[in-house]
Amino acid sequence: MRAVFLLAAFASLAPSQILIDSRIAGEIAKIKAIDNHAHPVLPAPGDTGYDALPVEHMDPYTEPVRMRAPSPLAAEASRQMFAQPHPKDNSYPAWILDQLGIETMLANRIALGPGILPPRFRWVPFEDALLFPLDNSGLAAVNSDRKAFFEDEDRLLNQYLKECGLSKPPATLAEYLVKVVNPTLERHKRGGAIAVKFEAAYLRSLDFQDVPQAVAESVFNDPRLRKTSFVMLHGGWPFTREITALLTKPNVYTDFSAQTLTNYPRAVSRVLREWLEFAPDKILFATDAYPYSEELGWEQSGWIASRTGREALGLALTEMLNDREISLDRALELAHLVLHDNAAKLYNLR
Repeated sequence: MRAVFLLAAFASLAPSQILIDSRIAGEIAKIKAIDNHAHPVLPAPGDTGYDALPVEHMDPYTEPVRMRAPSPLAAEASRQMFAQPHPKDNSYPAWILDQLGIETMLANRIALGPGILPPRFRWVPFEDALLFPLDNSGLAAVNSDRKAFFEDEDRLLNQYLKECGLSKPPATLAEYLVKVVNPTLERHKRGGAIAVKFEAAYLRSLDFQDVPQAVAESVFNDPRLRKTSFVMLHGGWPFTREITALLTKPNVYTDFSAQTLTNYPRAVSRVLREWLEFAPDKILFATDAYPYSEELGWEQSGWIASRTGREALGLALTEMLNDREISLDRALELAHLVLHDNAAKLYNLR
């Protein structure tokens, strides 16, 4: 039913706009996607583990029209998803994925829990707290957002320290690496983590220096990290052209999460077309499904992002097909790459 609805939605564009090729739309609607980035919520009440830096701790900001309450898109998402009875037990999160046409969701969470477990959900823990073992009052004083965020990071670091059998960070960097950083990363890997999440841009400059060496290189250019894959979440919007250039790095990928919530399909399609023409094997579908508000939960935001992302991908591929840049077979192949196969290869998912 979801595939039929999505196909109908693609065909309902205004006559003055380019119509998505029906063959491309039909194939896109059938693909069970891998969601590279989302924040699913446990079915039990009171869950707060869906983010290390919850957006509700930020200062008020102007929300994009598509996300403002009451959101017509959120209401439509609820109507489409909950037209039929839904489970009220731990099977609920997987049921939501079925409604979104998602095979596997990478769950950016402090920890997994009942209902949000492999194989449908794969864990991506937060590791920023490990970067800040010292007094962060100077960094926190930059603005009120950072003050709240560093309080969050301090709580998470204390949790990691406790899990390592410590009440405070060791006295030296060498001890901290051996007794806290390495054991925490190893514990997360044993717990099923397939990647790690950094939100450093909310907390500090991204100009990381090498310690203790005096000369620093950017993280993407560091030859020691060539076997480490980096995925730039949200596609760097609004700096999407700069992201295109960064895709020349052999170990750098991007997804287009968040853009599919804040922007309309045609705007997202222009970004996707440039990336598809440049490095189609490095683009990952993602929703950034998140509990933004009572009206716009992770379910509704996931539905909006999934619908917008598929429509934008269909528009980009149709335009490339019409301009004779690609064949129909290649367009269908690219649809599978973006929605599923690129992520499956990157994370070694089957």
